[in-house]
Amino acid sequence: MTTPPTHPFDFTTAFQQLIQNQANFQQNQENLQNNLATLTDELHNLRTRLGPPSFNNTEITPFPQTSIKLDIPRFDDTDPKGWIFKINQFFDFHHTPEDQRLRIASFYMDGEALTWFQWMHSNGQLLSWPGLLHALESRFAPSLYDDPKGALFKLCQTSSVKEYQTQFESLANRITGLPPQFYLSCFISGLKPPIRREVQAFQPGSLTQAISLAKLQEEKTLDTRPHPSFPKPNPSHTPSSSSFRPTLTVAPSKPTPTKRLSPAELQARREKGLCYNCDEKFIQGHRCKCLFHLLIVEPDPVVLEHQDPTLNMVEGVSDPNTEPVSDPTLDPPQISLHALMGHSIPQTLRVLGHIQHQPISVLIDSGSTHNFVQDRIIKQLGLVTEPAHSFQVLVGNGDQLQCSALCPQVPLLLGQHKFLVDLFCLPISGA
Repeated sequence: MTTPPTHPFDFTTAFQQLIQNQANFQQNQENLQNNLATLTDELHNLRTRLGPPSFNNTEITPFPQTSIKLDIPRFDDTDPKGWIFKINQFFDFHHTPEDQRLRIASFYMDGEALTWFQWMHSNGQLLSWPGLLHALESRFAPSLYDDPKGALFKLCQTSSVKEYQTQFESLANRITGLPPQFYLSCFISGLKPPIRREVQAFQPGSLTQAISLAKLQEEKTLDTRPHPSFPKPNPSHTPSSSSFRPTLTVAPSKPTPTKRLSPAELQARREKGLCYNCDEKFIQGHRCKCLFHLLIVEPDPVVLEHQDPTLNMVEGVSDPNTEPVSDPTLDPPQISLHALMGHSIPQTLRVLGHIQHQPISVLIDSGSTHNFVQDRIIKQLGLVTEPAHSFQVLVGNGDQLQCSALCPQVPLLLGQHKFLVDLFCLPISGA
């Protein structure tokens, strides 16, 4: 077996090769440095030709051509933060230099915002695009002393979920640096209690999910709410717009006939012994078969209208401030057609009362002009009387009785209620 001969390593040749490689590397480095210096000089020359950024620079480079046409948003002093966001997005999309943004923005301001921009520009206070945005936000945005975070804590739903969401997002847009869980908790806590309980039961993991659940629960609540029912109209009767009252369902009653008696007719009936209300003979305990209103015409122009019966022992409800005229010949007779005669018709309310712990029968009729009591009741109960202005009272048989005595402030007990009433003494025999 033979081995090939070995040749000694030539260190001289290897060293020369290494020196040559190092020389080539140095040459390449010099070339790179020369190229970099050339580029630096060209950039410096370009900046010199363009000049420093200035608002008054008249050279405007046209926008780069794009396939999407976008409109620059206008600003009229409303929603400054929204306008700042949109105008920055617009300029960034078109790669607009900052020194040109000032001039372009001035064309898209209206109203109070344009007036403010003109004043700031004429006073030399708009030197850069960031300076304009800062000044605009300070002028038109909410005050720095506003607390949107505190307002978000206190925000509660008062109308629909959609309006509540709009208010919530408007405040949340002014807050930064808070975790998503904070916004989720604030939104759920501000919902109406019925909606909040349902949303919490699902334990939403995001604000978007909580909003969707709240809207769904609101629709469910509206669907289950009972709708008001209205009575069907009668097709046979269509009331006019002036007389239509939806809440009234009682059929109108027939009007009560009215009969007028002149003084001559009154005298004729007295002579014949006829009832004033009907054509039958008037006797003790007489009741008319047909009830109607009675208007008695006195010699003077005063016309009095009677509205059905009165009382038995104590009658009517009177005005304590009413004082009759002192001259009885000039006073029209006070109406009490069935006063103290013991008559009771359907329109009269008979109740049991007490005076000085003694039971009495009380007939209540709103048509009477005064409160009356029989003279025998006064004697029986020992009521105190005092003189009163004399006046006449017209009773059921057509006679006019003179009333000149008054029982002041008599305690009348009706059920559990006590009244202090003035009772006029009316002398009627046989009642």
